Parts: sequence; C-alpha cells; structure tokens
Amino acid sequence: MRRTNQWRMEVKNKKYIMVIYFIPVLILCISFSTLNLNKINTSDNTGNWEEQLNSLNHLVMRTSSINLIHGLALSQEQVQELIPLALQVDQLNLDFPDGIEYYSHDLKGICNTYKILSGVLLEDKPISDSLKNTVYRARELHSDIIKRSLLAAHMPGYQAEGCLKCHAAPELFPKGSISGKNTPPISAEDRKEIDLAHVKGLFGEEGTLLLWNLRDQVYKILTSEQKYVFGSFRCCLIPQEDVANPGIYGQSFVTNEWIAYFRKIREVNDNDWQNYKSLFFIPLGDILESKLPGIRKKDKTKLLDEAETVINDSRKMDEIDFELQKENLCVRLSEALKIDLLNGEATRQPDERKFIAAMFLLYPGNSAVYMKSAGQK
Repeated sequence: MRRTNQWRMEVKNKKYIMVIYFIPVLILCISFSTLNLNKINTSDNTGNWEEQLNSLNHLVMRTSSINLIHGLALSQEQVQELIPLALQVDQLNLDFPDGIEYYSHDLKGICNTYKILSGVLLEDKPISDSLKNTVYRARELHSDIIKRSLLAAHMPGYQAEGCLKCHAAPELFPKGSISGKNTPPISAEDRKEIDLAHVKGLFGEEGTLLLWNLRDQVYKILTSEQKYVFGSFRCCLIPQEDVANPGIYGQSFVTNEWIAYFRKIREVNDNDWQNYKSLFFIPLGDILESKLPGIRKKDKTKLLDEAETVINDSRKMDEIDFELQKENLCVRLSEALKIDLLNGEATRQPDERKFIAAMFLLYPGNSAVYMKSAGQK
C-alpha cells in the first residue's frame, strides 16, 4: 500500500509538468463564434456567451501563433517577406473582445492565464514551471467548459442559431461529473464545415478571403521542413523544449520529463507493473481528454492500448537499447495518442495546409512580432 501511495503521489506531482508539454489542442479548440454576435436572453453574465467564447478563442490562437513563429526558426529573409503580408491582415482592423464580463471566475481565470502566457511568449522569456502548471490547470477547466457547452447543445429539444447551435450557454450546462458522457463524433466533412465557421468567426468573410488569397505566397516563403509542420499542427499553448529545431516541432513528447516517465516505468518489476500500471496511464488519459473533450470511451481505450504497446516495448529493452531508442519511444508515444482520425483532420488537403499556415503566420498583430525580430519599429 505504501508503494502504491508513493507512485500515486509521484504521478500526481509530475502530471502537470509532463502533460503541459503536449497541449497541441484541436485547431480553434473546438469552439468559438461569429463576428455577428446573437446575444441570448439570459442573465447579464451569460448573455454575451458568444463574445466570451470568441475572446477565449482569440487568446488561444494568438498564443499558438507566437509559439509557431518561434518554433519555425524563421530566417531574417523570411521575416522580411512575411511583414508586408501580415500588414495586409492587420489593416483589416479586426476587433477582438477585450475587457468583457465572463460568466464565471473560472473562465475569467482561464483567459487571464492565457493573457499572461501570451505576454511572456511575446517577450521571448522562459516559461516558469509555475506558469506551465497554471496553464495546464486552465486548459483542463477550458476543456470541461467546452465539453459541457457541447453536451448541453445536444439535449433533446434544444434549438439555437449561429455558434449557440453547437455551444449552449452556461445556464444549460449539465451538472455534476461529465467524465462518462460523450460528445458526437466529428467526420471529415463536419470538420471542414466547423473549421470554416470558426475561421470566419475570427476573421470575418473579408479576412477569410484575404487569407485564402495569400496562402500560396505564405507557403512559398517556407522551407520544406517548415511546410511539413502544417500537416499536423494544432493550437499549442506551451512551446516544446527544442524550439530551434523546426524538424521536430510538435513532437513535444521528446522531453526530459517523458524520458523520465519511461525510466520510472522500466524500474517497476513485472509483478508490481501488473498491479499498479493503471497509475502510469492517468497522465495519458488526461492528455486525451484535454485534446478532445468528450472523447468516446472506446476510442480512448483504443488509444491507451496503443500507448501501452509502446510502453511495453520500452520495458523489454535492455539498457543500451533504451538509451539508443528513448527519443524514438517518446515520438511513438506521441503518435499513439494522436486523435486525427477521430476529429476528421487526418484528411487535410494541400490547400488546407497552406491556408492554416497563412492563418497562423499572418494572425493579427504578427506584423509587430516580425518587425521586432527584424529590428524595425
């Protein structure tokens, strides 16, 4: 029992440190609104629900955009080429909500945390473990809020328009635990429709069209290695450790924390492993819940089974093989927990990759980031 409690505490204490490196969440974080806000007749603190979602979306997208710029290690020549394109988007003067009233202290705290993180990233300062842990806790609450809004929108008899069609207001949220409840699966066609609605929610019709028209110009600026990123890039709140290597951008399982995770697993003898291995899968399950709120039990089980195969392979290796293969094991674990086939993003087409590159690299405000990098005012 003492050993069980010890491992439980170790997993719990490392959970925030470990999981925070793998928060490339769903593009646009499966939420958010249109620019034509349709306010609902509720109490004052929930009546601007779409505006609150749009504010949250903007903060996640802004943070992810900054992370991407740093992670791609753009050359000065590339930066100079991106500046005039980013200025075209900035000239649209898109209005993102700020200083709005949030329906709960939790949501206000989430947005404040994301604002603090964005400020640290803009200054290109190191992110403290304390802030990483705070961001992870904010992301957990964020996922719970989004899942509750999706579940509420699928209650019998519910009808609404615009963003409220999929994201019901807080007063309709299901009460109590929702861990056993699933949201409907998203097909490839659903994903395209949802993504387009989310993009228009941020950029409007004019901004969306501008990004589409600029996609080829943006893509031509990038190297082959940088283009590869957009085959699987998701919103990313916390940058990977090795941001100077764009070739592994997004493979954020290749960290000292995850290598230590494998080492700890390899130290457990066979008998104890059979009895207590479930403790080591707690962080993996939390990752899946954060990446896809409402993931179905059978899908979650399938992905965890694939992760267990990787973990079992690590336990079979001798010390030399493990040292040679430890980074590869981290990548394999990352691949095992991918949700692309579950959310319809596995079929991303070339033009979609180009558009996503344009959206993140030309996100409003990025011209200032590029000019600062180029030493311009």
